[in-house]
Amino acid sequence: MANNNSPFGLRPIGRQDGGSPTAGQTTIFILASAGPFFYGDPLVPLSTGSFAVYDPSGGATVQIRGVFAGCEYLSTAIGRKVWSNYYPANGQSSGSITAYIIDDPDQLFVIQSDGTTAIATTDINANAPLVAGSGGNTTTQLSSFQLSHSGITTTDTLPVRIMGLWSQFSPPGQTSGTDDSSPFNWVVVAPNNWSRKQLTSVG
Repeated sequence: MANNNSPFGLRPIGRQDGGSPTAGQTTIFILASAGPFFYGDPLVPLSTGSFAVYDPSGGATVQIRGVFAGCEYLSTAIGRKVWSNYYPANGQSSGSITAYIIDDPDQLFVIQSDGTTAIATTDINANAPLVAGSGGNTTTQLSSFQLSHSGITTTDTLPVRIMGLWSQFSPPGQTSGTDDSSPFNWVVVAPNNWSRKQLTSVG
């Protein structure tokens, strides 16, 4: 069954050591004027003390800090505090919003691949780039980031490492993303060149 092209960003599925991901999420603060941010977006730290969505075209200039996993903010649209998987640009009038990221260096994520060819078992243990896609889906509140099928190599500055294909990890009966003979198959990745694994700071 061919895979659907329906990206969802980086979705956490467990830890590399096989343990339960019970450490929770890291709290960060983002300027209210920033955004939009979608669940599954990789974020990078800024010298302003805020964060922005990772720009794949920027190369390895700034490492990813973690993956956006929701936020709390005082919504200007409805006039009360809300919790959401998505933060709209300028969703709060001023100040900072409280957001949560998954930044455990041992975290595993599943992500959909892009392009015209499937990711193969021969790509496992290689490093890979990400592509941003359309910016996110306001209905599902999910990221549009995908794993790029091109540029898979040993380059150590690439953001993720391919740990396996989703067909090797998925529960019995699940078909989404498990067709490794067609494009848009799902891939299990781990952080590679992320800021918690580097000593160079921002600002």
